[in-house]
Amino acid sequence: MQILDDILALTESVEQHVERGEWSEAGALDAERCRRLEALFADPASRSDLAAWRGVLQGLLLRNRQIIQRVQERQQELAQASVALGSARRAVHAYGRNTGPGNLVYLRPSRGNPT
Repeated sequence: MQILDDILALTESVEQHVERGEWSEAGALDAERCRRLEALFADPASRSDLAAWRGVLQGLLLRNRQIIQRVQERQQELAQASVALGSARRAVHAYGRNTGPGNLVYLRPSRGNPT
């Protein structure tokens, strides 16, 4: 069944784009994949063939769940990186505010015996 082969190829492409962090490409391909899945299930002629493709469809469902899980994991990683980046920016700004010429403290050599 050609439409199912196309859906599987689109699924593979979506997986590859997700792994590379290419979100807009993955989203566009996933939207096309969804349209083709809707067409597959809407077509009365192909519905009768779906029982024969049950294993393939179950595999497709599993892969879809894995894609969703990977996207969620990556989203969490990006959120954590964003928080860390925000903290680093605040630290750099604070450093800049507190190291102006009027805020420098010069150390003087010790006059006593070193211990």
